[in-house]
Amino acid sequence: MKDNILNFTAESAVPAFRFVVAGSSEGTVKPAAAGADALGVSTDMEASAGGSCDVQLDGVTQIELGGTVAFGGKVASDAAGKGVACASGSYAAVALDSGVTGDLIRIKIVSGTVAGN
Repeated sequence: MKDNILNFTAESAVPAFRFVVAGSSEGTVKPAAAGADALGVSTDMEASAGGSCDVQLDGVTQIELGGTVAFGGKVASDAAGKGVACASGSYAAVALDSGVTGDLIRIKIVSGTVAGN
């Protein structure tokens, strides 16, 4: 399931299976904020602040959900970096499974924008 994984330093604690964004210093990452353009997804190992954080940049991986997501739906980040359904704005992945809050589902990392109503 893993394609392109690179190692970064966690700017703040990064839980496993969360969308991440670039940190304030080169080579650092932190959990993504709601609707952020994600750099990738943290792997199955959580990282403490200042610790090593592996990030999958593309391909198929898993994400922890912060809400209900349907198979084939666009997935964005919530305020904690968890995956949520994206009705408008930027998305970071497409769901390969359906799920609810707390589930781990498979996603394909892709980015795009859903036009609002």
